[in-house]
Amino acid sequence: MKLPRINRYIPKDTPVIKGMILRGLCDYEEKAIYINPKQSDKERLITACHESTHYLFPSLTEKKVEEYGCLIGEVLWRLGYRSRIRKKRKS
Repeated sequence: MKLPRINRYIPKDTPVIKGMILRGLCDYEEKAIYINPKQSDKERLITACHESTHYLFPSLTEKKVEEYGCLIGEVLWRLGYRSRIRKKRKS
């Protein structure tokens, strides 16, 4: 299986429910994962695990994807994995 393209921004034309914050998105047709950068490092890691689980196991229920994504993200966090994305410092 080919790895998905990973994008740091969610497309502007993505439909969302009013008031809902979209943390991530798995686009099967484009073979891409989108991660909202406006999250803490830990939240971004868990979101990446969640969306990767969607991509790898498309038949899983959302409940199982949530469970597995959180577990994998928490394990990676405890092992010391952190984002390499550096936030801009305020001048």
